[in-house]
Amino acid sequence: MRPPTRYLALLVLLPTLCGSLSCSGKASDTSQVIENVGLQTPESVLYDPLADLYLVANINGQPTKKDNNGFISRITPDGKVQDLKWIAGGANAVTLNAPKGMGLTADRLWVTDINVVRGFDRVSGLPVDSIPVPGAGFLNDLTVGADDALYVSDMATDEIIRITLAGEVSTFNSRPLAVGPNGVSFRGDALWVTVSSPDRLCKLNRAGDVIAEIGIPGGGLDGLICLNDGGMLVSSWSESSVFMVNRERHVAPIIRDLPSPADIGYDSKRNAVLIPLFRQDAVRIDRLP
Repeated sequence: MRPPTRYLALLVLLPTLCGSLSCSGKASDTSQVIENVGLQTPESVLYDPLADLYLVANINGQPTKKDNNGFISRITPDGKVQDLKWIAGGANAVTLNAPKGMGLTADRLWVTDINVVRGFDRVSGLPVDSIPVPGAGFLNDLTVGADDALYVSDMATDEIIRITLAGEVSTFNSRPLAVGPNGVSFRGDALWVTVSSPDRLCKLNRAGDVIAEIGIPGGGLDGLICLNDGGMLVSSWSESSVFMVNRERHVAPIIRDLPSPADIGYDSKRNAVLIPLFRQDAVRIDRLP
């Protein structure tokens, strides 16, 4: 099993990118940056519509190190930290090394953690499930399908893993997805995935076959959100941007000058993009028009 070279290459390349691009991350009248509050290597942000809170997965170190110091923060929509370490490795019998992608089912928060998917009570944050993924090397993003199964990208094996709530683990894609599948998001029964080499979006049907592709300028694609209006949001490290892909598949940047935009989230109540700034230990909130 090869290491997640695409992801690690981004970590090495980022200082060069930020030297050549405007990477201020400054907010405008329709955005704000949450910084200097204790976030540590935030990799993803997820909106919980029931609690009306933003959940932030903090790696707090190296993405592949099993150090049990990762944590999940809860932030209010106006940018205040409600609980910096709501779920924290080493506390309350929690094991959490390097949390990345997150997803919600009726009563669970699911979090990827290197080669395990961990489940927490959606209200209390207490640990309730732990599902090892045999052969996994770098579990990254996670989304929940209409079948209530979890779909997880593994950047080390170039696979999408399907996990039922009963704990059954299988490979979803019918063949390896080029290099580095990362962001995953459903529209109906079609799964969209960001992949590398070349950077693009892939659409998979229920059988796990790629049935469509959309090229994205630049590279270093990370987070992906399918919107209800038929559009999609995609974050790009090398372009320091979030792109909008509309229903006609026209691709254009809508938010620029973002240092290390990782696994984005979306607040459907406020029409806001939630952007973890991986290397800045910050989260940016941008209201869309």
